[in-house]
Order: sequence, then structure tokens, then C-alpha cells
Amino acid sequence: MSRLFGIPFLEVLISVALYALSFAGWTEPVRISEPGGCLYPQILAQGDTLHVVYENGSAGSYIGYVRSMNAGNTWSEPVILCDTNETELGEFVKILQFEAKVIAIWRNISNDVRRFNLGYAISLDHGETWGNPLLIFPHNWDRMGYFSAQASDSVISIVISKWVSPDLVFYNLRSTDFGESWSNPSEIFRAYQSDLTDGAAHDSVFHFVWGGRFELGPSWEIYYMRSTDWGLTWSANTLLSEPDDYHSYSAAICANVSGIVGISWMDYKYSPYIFSGDILIRSSFDHGESWGPENQATFNHLALGSDVLQLGDTIHIAYEDIRLGLTSPSIYYLRSDDNGFTWDEEFRLDPDELESRNPALAASNGRVYVIWADDRSYPPADIYPGIYFRRYEEGTSISEEPVNLPQVISLSAYPNPFNVTTIISYANLEGSGGIHILNVLGQVVKTFNIQNGKEGQNGQGQVVWDGTDMGGNPVASGVYFVKARGSSGAVTLKLEYMK
Repeated sequence: MSRLFGIPFLEVLISVALYALSFAGWTEPVRISEPGGCLYPQILAQGDTLHVVYENGSAGSYIGYVRSMNAGNTWSEPVILCDTNETELGEFVKILQFEAKVIAIWRNISNDVRRFNLGYAISLDHGETWGNPLLIFPHNWDRMGYFSAQASDSVISIVISKWVSPDLVFYNLRSTDFGESWSNPSEIFRAYQSDLTDGAAHDSVFHFVWGGRFELGPSWEIYYMRSTDWGLTWSANTLLSEPDDYHSYSAAICANVSGIVGISWMDYKYSPYIFSGDILIRSSFDHGESWGPENQATFNHLALGSDVLQLGDTIHIAYEDIRLGLTSPSIYYLRSDDNGFTWDEEFRLDPDELESRNPALAASNGRVYVIWADDRSYPPADIYPGIYFRRYEEGTSISEEPVNLPQVISLSAYPNPFNVTTIISYANLEGSGGIHILNVLGQVVKTFNIQNGKEGQNGQGQVVWDGTDMGGNPVASGVYFVKARGSSGAVTLKLEYMK
């Protein structure tokens, strides 16, 4: 394997003083890659060992790898996994692990004829050394699209798309021996268009999410599929974003062994802008079999792509924000401890004024890790573009910067749980809004049209729900969600009906 030599890595080694302070909130941002125009980093946490892969487009486009054995305090020198040149490019890399094995998978491009393959490299010793890069397909593909890669134990499942006129065809291929051999690709569904895809897996349940549409004309939406047999067969597509006239893009997914699955995406429906929107999320607590209601995480309508990490009712989101201008997106972090019903104040992760993109999240041992591709460059200072890293210790406070956010809708219910009626109180519900009762599948059970949610009246009032649907029929006992939507966005509250 090729290695990069002669690169100053003083900024990669966190100082002793910073090490002592690193357990009191966020560490300072540190560059962990070689300098260069990097994109689409991915991070994997195994205890205190962190694996990071990325695409570096400064010289052709090669795949780089760095590792930390001490939770990000110090980092290895970069290793080139895919040593490309002007005619061979590597991009959109993924990283997976099984015991001591680590695999990096990327889209490989023969640039002279624009033909594609999937390249990969395997480490058998936790990333200490790497084998030579290989190709999955015996022959290059024409017009290959995006792909996701997910693994559980020794099983890897890849969902990949290819344009076969007039359709975008999605295929599934698997390895049951962690990359030593691969199945032939098998078609699972067809669509019309798609953007970046994502996947996750735990135990025998594999998850796949994508944004796109099945035909020209309808809006771009977010769709979800799952496999309950280690990626062998897949369910039909489930529509997760609310179908409307506004596009939804850039879905990200996470899953854990407790059966919790979280999905985030950017949605235009609350935004007055044509170039940005808000981050929305949905969660499942039963391995993707059913989904809770849609919740809004950002409210300034200036968000782009995101990554999501959900641990129990705690949700972490890192996202791109363009409040500094279209050419200067920044990386912000949000946290919710109640499954997205309320959110802490946002925290800006990158302090520079240049372009930062492609955040990625990981967590282990009570720590949250964020990486992103940063384009900073302040000559003559020794500050370079590349992949940057920050760590946060759970249970410590964050020093947030002040932000100007619109007044958020307030929502409460009493009593909760209830067995006869509950009084739902709201405030700041401006504009033509409403109160909706949803079941755990996200289906609307009852709607209250709000008449006093007008400018100048503070959008304040109450409605009473007696546990009936729109037809006056009693609903079953269980968990429901109250969703209030107005001109400033939407907020959701969990209800328990016990009759």
C-alpha cells in the first residue's frame, strides 16, 4: 500500500492540555487527513478505535484511510487504499467491520470511458495493514449510480443502482464471508431517479433508504426498504416523507441492536428558498416495521445534507447549513433527548468561514464523534483543507453560540397518560395551522382546525381530545402523537391513551 510521507501532522496530535480538556464537552477541531480537497468521509467506531475513510480529489481521486486507537486523541498517518491516477478514480467510499476485519468499498471509475466498478480493500488486523485493492465485478458497468453498503457479522449487503434505459434499476449483491467472495447482483426494484443512498444493519435486519421518484413529474420523496433475512430478500418501498409538492433529498439512516432506526433528510416544504430547506427525521423502535411521525429538527430553512445517530430516545444530527452564503456551508450539531420532540440549541462545529460539507457521525463508549470535509486554507498559517474531527463526551455541557431562530411552537397535554380526555395546549401556532393526532404508523387519526392561530393573537389556545377518530369512533389504547403545524414549522408530542 502507498503511504503519504513528509506531511506535517502536528495539528493531528492533540496537545496534552487539550487532552486534559477533551472530557469537558467538545474537543477543538483537528485535521486528521493529509491536506487536500476531500469529500464524503465515513467514520466507524469500535470501542476506542476509530476508522475513517474519505475521497481525496486533489490528485486524481484516491481513497484515503486514517485510524485512531485512543478515541481520537492521536491519529495514524494516512494510507492510500486505492492508489489511482488520471484514468482511475475512486469515490463515495463506505467502511464496515466484523471482529478484527475492516473493509472499505468505493465506486471505481475508469475515467477514459466513464465505466464503473466497485472497488474494495480489506484489513484483517483492525486497520493496521491493508490488502491490495480489488474489484467486485469481473467486468465494468456502464452508467452505475449510487450505492449503499451495510454489514452484520460476516454478511455484507450492497444495494447499487444502474441506468438501464428507461429505468434506474436497483440491484442487491451479498458476501457471506466478509468480502472474500461475492454473489451475482439481483434486481430488487426499478425507479426513475435517485440521489445518494444509505444503509444500516443489525442482527439479521438490513435497512436501505433513498431519495428519488418512480416517474417524471411527482416530487422527489424519501423511501425505505428493509430485509429481515440478512439482505437476501427485500420488502417493498415504504414512503417515509409526506407526499406533497416539495422535494425531499439526501436521506441518512442509522440502526442499532435495540431495534431503533433513525432517518434524517432535507425537505423543502417549510422553506421559502429554492436552494435549501430543513432537516426532518422519523424513527422506528421495531427494526423498521412501523414508523413514528415526522419531526422537524431545524427551522431556519438553510440546511442541506445531514447525518443521523439515534441511541434510545437520544438523537444526534450533524448537518450542513448555508447561513454564511451559498458557497460557504458550515457544519452544525443538534441533539434531542426525547426522540425529536424538542431539540437543544444548535452548536457550530467548524469555526472557519470557508466551505465545509459531508458530516458523518459515530458513537461508542459514551462519546459522539463527528467528521467533515473542510475547505479551510489560511496562508501563511499552517491551516489546510482536509478531513476534520471533533469529539464530544456525553454528560457534559456545550457552550453554544447565540442563534436567531423563529419562535418555536409550544405544545403540551394534560393529563398524559389519559383515559377519558386530555387537554392539548399550544402557543406560537401562527398562520394556517392545525393540530393532528397520529398513530404509531404516522397515520392521521383526527385533525383539529385552528381558527385563532393568526398574527397578533400569539397563536395560543387549547383543544380537547376524547380518544375518538374523525368519525367519532373510539380508538384503541396505546401510543399516539400530537403534531402541531404552523408557519414557523412543526412540533410533535407523545401521548399515551389508556382506557
